[in-house]
Amino acid sequence: MTDDSDDPSLRRELERLKAENQRLRHQVSYERQGFETFMENSPMTAFYKDADGRLLYINSTFIEAFGFEHRDWQGKTDFELWDEETATVLRENDCRILESGQLEAVEEQVQRPHGVEHWMTHKFCFVDSEGNKYLGGMGVNITQQKVNDQLLRQAKERAEQSSKEKSEFLSLVSHELRTPLHSILSSSELWSDQESVFDQNELLGYVSLGAARLRSQVDNLVLLAETDSKELVAGQFEFEIVPLIERISSCVTGLVNQGVDYSIHYDKSLPDRYCGDPYLLEHMVRVVLENACKYTDQGFVRLTIEWDQQRERLEFTITDSGHGMSREQQTKIYNHVVVISRGLNRESEGMGLGLTVCYRLSELLDADLIINSHPGKGTEIVLGVPLSVAGQQAPSNQKTKSASSHVLVVEDNSVNAKVLGKIICKFGAEFTIVNSGNEALLLLENKVFDLILMDLQMPIMDGVTTTRWIRQRGINTPIVAVTCNSELAIRQRCMQNGMNDFLVKPVRQQDILRVFERQNIL
Repeated sequence: MTDDSDDPSLRRELERLKAENQRLRHQVSYERQGFETFMENSPMTAFYKDADGRLLYINSTFIEAFGFEHRDWQGKTDFELWDEETATVLRENDCRILESGQLEAVEEQVQRPHGVEHWMTHKFCFVDSEGNKYLGGMGVNITQQKVNDQLLRQAKERAEQSSKEKSEFLSLVSHELRTPLHSILSSSELWSDQESVFDQNELLGYVSLGAARLRSQVDNLVLLAETDSKELVAGQFEFEIVPLIERISSCVTGLVNQGVDYSIHYDKSLPDRYCGDPYLLEHMVRVVLENACKYTDQGFVRLTIEWDQQRERLEFTITDSGHGMSREQQTKIYNHVVVISRGLNRESEGMGLGLTVCYRLSELLDADLIINSHPGKGTEIVLGVPLSVAGQQAPSNQKTKSASSHVLVVEDNSVNAKVLGKIICKFGAEFTIVNSGNEALLLLENKVFDLILMDLQMPIMDGVTTTRWIRQRGINTPIVAVTCNSELAIRQRCMQNGMNDFLVKPVRQQDILRVFERQNIL
């Protein structure tokens, strides 16, 4: 019987196998060391566990991300490291991947002291030479990405909602501008076909009402844009209160429904002149009155003007017996565009800009805006505007109305110039029209005028530059700006360059009359 251990060939084979095993062990150790070195330098968290879920390795990124102390994680399961809810979800994902053997990208949530973190982990199963299964994974914190995605979704939803609101608003604007345009154009076309003066005057009334409505809508849109851009600033100018109220009243009387009593009441102790921003004040009061007239089908609309001497505030109280507003509708005034009713069957026309613009103007003027309204019971709105009382205007020696008063109209739009000329003639004065600032300068070298109505936006030389050149030549003729631009900066620039007064287009007859009276033309 022979001893196999003495067999040289067998001994050599055993030594070879032993050396091969040692080499493989060194190679595995080397590869494992290289793998772990790679993982230690990875910006992603990396780990692997045994089939029972016990952690065998985590890299430094993992330790830093979750604040583990050195080796206090080794051999522990998820249930020893996380809360039960988090650990249960992690273990379910691990078991599914161990069973399938497939690489899987899993989004998991981990409860941390500062809140929930979201991780995207690529998990995979691998098997060692002895058939033991392990679960490995590499993860990245996607919490900020989730926040950004949420913010992006919210921004997208807001943009879509804003786009929808803008589309609806533009559609509404188109309707509300075309409606008065229809009455203006159609009435103008029909006017020459009417045989009776009564019918012609009726159509002219429609034209006037449509023009007033169109002006109101355009003014609201302009002021809404100006207040949105935060560029509108209130100014300080002297003005008379009675002419201002008369202008407002002339704009809204055409909106008063038949059978509604419209009245104005002045406090007997009301001062005549104030210092403030008449343009913004006029618009603020006018839009409230317009709303009152539009939404009052029966009963009354009343405007009361009082001077609160103690608080130095001019108070406008607009009371009506109209539709009224709910609490929700009143709240929307301070944030959004609002209308009392919408749709094809809505009860009144309008874009719902009026009271929203009024609120924004009240902020600009530091004014009180108090609304007391109930659906079906009417509305009372009080506007308390801080103003200073201006000194009384010194009496002037009025000219006798004569043809010697001569007005120079500097306007590049021929239709606007001719209309101004018609108004001037109505008040008994003569006029001359020039189309540019250069023509005005040449004409003023040889001719004297009693008043100059100056457009601001003209080609070659604008109205402000023309005025500056006129003043530099020693010509002291009163100059009144006539412009579509109502910004305070423009008004101030006009006054600083030598203009005496300021009119905003469209200009009404009463506006020209007041200018004539202030400049002692008539």
